[in-house]
Amino acid sequence: MLFTRLIALGLLAVILVACSQGGGDTSDIKPIREAYAKGFYLEARSGYERYLQLYPKGEFRLEAWERLLEIAMNVSGNMDQAISLLEAMILEFGHENEAAWDLMNRLADMYEQNNQRTQALAALEKSLDFSADDPGKTIDTRMHMARLYRTEREYDLAVDLLKRCVEEATDPKLRAECLYEEAQTYSYMQSWGQAKEVLEVIVKEKQADEAIYPQAVFLLADVYEQELNYPKARALFESIKETYPNPKVIEIRLQNLGKDKL
Repeated sequence: MLFTRLIALGLLAVILVACSQGGGDTSDIKPIREAYAKGFYLEARSGYERYLQLYPKGEFRLEAWERLLEIAMNVSGNMDQAISLLEAMILEFGHENEAAWDLMNRLADMYEQNNQRTQALAALEKSLDFSADDPGKTIDTRMHMARLYRTEREYDLAVDLLKRCVEEATDPKLRAECLYEEAQTYSYMQSWGQAKEVLEVIVKEKQADEAIYPQAVFLLADVYEQELNYPKARALFESIKETYPNPKVIEIRLQNLGKDKL
């Protein structure tokens, strides 16, 4: 009995020593990595969970969390579990600016996929606290929030965020993207005059990247068609015949231009 207790105490001591060390966990992580690489995901999951329990200051904790997250999402397909894991990661790494912004945005994506838009918006709002040193991240976050508000038909909130993006964007391509998102929001509101005004700026400045520009021209052509200005709409459609992602759509629009008004 005494011998058994001594063994137990010895094991406890080993665990406590391991927990107090940050770099003594390399040998333990190797077989877990091998199990993961070979596709033994149940074994890898148990190993990573055990690692997190044994090494509260371990060198490879972020790796363990990431692998558990990948298994939950891509192997188990368990979104609720993935969200719980990411929330736990934020509790541990949420004080680090760069990591916190990335984790919060990933959590927002998961909430959005899980149709939890209120939680997604809250996560994005928090992530803004960790993007002050990177204007690009701030703008990306605000655009993401604006799209969510647009999905919720909170158009005024979306427009306010996008106007801030336009004002703060120093990169011309990013500014053009903000303008395009603003114009899209006006189109959802059926505020065609405001959409047209913003789209004209994009077309005039020609600073949008090759993915955004033809989309903006298409939307502007659509506005002109609604105004019955067919010559202008035709000219705009013609200008993106070679660059629009689906040229067949442009072909059909040109063929049918004005026919529904006859």
